[in-house]
Amino acid sequence: MRRVGTPRTAPLKRAAALAAFAVSGVVAAVAAIVPSSDAELLLAKAAVLEPVAIRADEALLPAPASYVREDRLQRADTLEGLLARLAVGDADAQKLLRQRELRLLRPGEIVTAEVRAEGELVWLSFLAPRDMVVRIERVGESLVSSEQRAQLAARNELKAALVESSLFAAADAAGTPDAVAIQLAEVFGSDIDFHRELRKGDRFSVLYEMLSVAGRPLRAGSVLAAEFANQGRTHRAVSHAGGYYAPDGKIKAFGRGIRSGARVAQGDTVGLIGQTGWATGPRLHYEFRVAGAARNPLCVPLPAGAPVARHDMGAFRARAQPLFAQLKLLADSQANQVAALE
Repeated sequence: MRRVGTPRTAPLKRAAALAAFAVSGVVAAVAAIVPSSDAELLLAKAAVLEPVAIRADEALLPAPASYVREDRLQRADTLEGLLARLAVGDADAQKLLRQRELRLLRPGEIVTAEVRAEGELVWLSFLAPRDMVVRIERVGESLVSSEQRAQLAARNELKAALVESSLFAAADAAGTPDAVAIQLAEVFGSDIDFHRELRKGDRFSVLYEMLSVAGRPLRAGSVLAAEFANQGRTHRAVSHAGGYYAPDGKIKAFGRGIRSGARVAQGDTVGLIGQTGWATGPRLHYEFRVAGAARNPLCVPLPAGAPVARHDMGAFRARAQPLFAQLKLLADSQANQVAALE
């Protein structure tokens, strides 16, 4: 009897176990999708989408009362056309055209103006000659003009170039202003004949000031330091106390080929005074007097150009060394680029 009953009860036990496992699996699956906390369960029950009415007229920002515009006076422009582009109304445009200061506006200058929506001018300004800022603004029903000195800001620019044909072509290729190229020719004019001695492959690096007004570039300022490599010789100069000096504090004193008994022609550079690019008054005079008596110029020993004074050498070196270090860094970088291309 026991042997007959045993095999019949085993399948029943296995079926019961499978059923229990299935039920527990369903419960586990249901438990997995139920929120894990009371807070999540509450949010699931409370979240309801509701439409919200939005009025477009209340959502838009109000139009500004005035606009600030900028425009450049072109070479073929008229003042009437410029004022029209700035959205200045006809009534104020006619008042502006009668302003004497508006005649100071030159082609290429940028004019800034604040104009109300209906065309009424609030103020207008531009940069006039001699670095003066002209401002015309509304005072009641009138337009009142004023002038003041522009606040110029200077920043240092560092450029390098390789000569292919001429000094100015190399300067243009490097984005260096012509005024800087002119200063380079003046600074190194006694060492390099830029008409006959310039060669393809010569190079220069220059550190100069760039002047700006209200963040807008205005013009190039003075050359601070420069290096020019010409036919294997490197010439350096740094500005100090209104003049240009070599790294050792001495100045390029006589012109090329000038010596006792040498002949000079009109236009030849005879000597340097250490104020290249700054001095316009000094002129050479061929008369020598010692103790009031005239002397033969060929018999009078001529002094060399005065170097930087000994007591000023510390300040000179402190100024010159970092400037020449910047030039050397730029020159080395340019030389590496040329070598890589070759």
